[in-house]
Amino acid sequence: MAKKKKLTKAERKEARLRKGKQWLFTYTGSPKKMNKHYRERFHVDAVTAAKDLQELGVNYTQEQLDQIKRAEEQRLRQRRMEREAKERERLAELYEDCKVLRLWTIKYDLLHLRTIVLGCFLLNCDNR
Repeated sequence: MAKKKKLTKAERKEARLRKGKQWLFTYTGSPKKMNKHYRERFHVDAVTAAKDLQELGVNYTQEQLDQIKRAEEQRLRQRRMEREAKERERLAELYEDCKVLRLWTIKYDLLHLRTIVLGCFLLNCDNR
């Protein structure tokens, strides 16, 4: 049996807009929650949902679009900070003997963070 071909990004968007048009006709919720319900139904982020809904004929003011974009950026920033804190905590437990780790400040790239901390462990820790 042949494997199923994955859809390209453009094909996925086309299918989402086609289904979104039907969804919009049957939508009975409040207009304020339309973006949220579209996101949940089609598993996209807020900015993509707003763009799709605009293509389907929903009107947004520029202030609404800016607010959606700011909220999405804030959500992503918060999520990244939580991931970094969790990774810092994991590394602190793993390398608790490393003196440099306790003074070290966080970088945004987790791959880079791991490389620096492992380097500190090898150079400045008592147990090797």
